[in-house]
Amino acid sequence: MFASLAILCAGLFSGAAGYISLVEHWARLHAGPAVALAQFRPGFPRARALQSSLALVGALSAVATWITGGGTSWLVVALLLAGVVIFTLVWITPLYQALLDPALAADDPAATALLKRWGRLHHARSLAGLAALLVALASR
Repeated sequence: MFASLAILCAGLFSGAAGYISLVEHWARLHAGPAVALAQFRPGFPRARALQSSLALVGALSAVATWITGGGTSWLVVALLLAGVVIFTLVWITPLYQALLDPALAADDPAATALLKRWGRLHHARSLAGLAALLVALASR
């Protein structure tokens, strides 16, 4: 049961993060900073809540699978998903706080730079989620 939940959470996290990285954020950047900020500011908090929940539940489920004899690969899954949360708290949180700041104007060159940097870091989260999913599927 825990393994299935870990796979489900890793898959949903990976899919959501991949969509944001490959489709949504790409479209934001191509629409220009005014549109990007207008979409990012209301959308990001909802995505953050969804993705952090998936990563945490997935990590805890993977730990439970490992503890109940699932093998060390489940510990790897747990570390990858928990690592996404830690990575977000340490490196991405300052960026999204700056992007959510109403004082940041769309015509400020810093807005574009922050959006691009956020996108690059989000790609790393997406890849970690995909790696967690692949390890979990291979461990099944």
